[in-house]
Amino acid sequence: MRYTAEIKLDSLHSAPAFIGKIRVAGLPLDTPLFLNPSRYCPSDQLARFTNREFGNIAPGFGRVMEIYNWINTEVDYQFGTSDSATTTAGTFSIRAGVCRDFAHLDITFCRALGVPARFVSCYAWQLEPQDFHAVFEAYLSDR
Repeated sequence: MRYTAEIKLDSLHSAPAFIGKIRVAGLPLDTPLFLNPSRYCPSDQLARFTNREFGNIAPGFGRVMEIYNWINTEVDYQFGTSDSATTTAGTFSIRAGVCRDFAHLDITFCRALGVPARFVSCYAWQLEPQDFHAVFEAYLSDR
């Protein structure tokens, strides 16, 4: 079997300080959906904590990175601590999880602060052994 593919990236080369949050009124019509609380990302339940912890940071890339850094510092990457029913509230409570749980926390905190965010499954070819991996995307500036 043989497989070939061509990948084209539309990468953004901009200083992080210039990657800002966009007002909800200026979002593309298919984007506000990613502001809503969901089954695994109950952003309404963690909004008080999120606003207290990150609300004083200027909106944009820096705030999203502070969320990311907080999670990587405060939550342990630990197998067996979650299952298919675990929500962000559970992960937040026990402060442990796997990539799926980390991505859900990122999404929840971003949504609670008005930043559209969504879950993405990808293939992590540099893991050993190679496997699928969970990450998140946050909508900043116009992308």
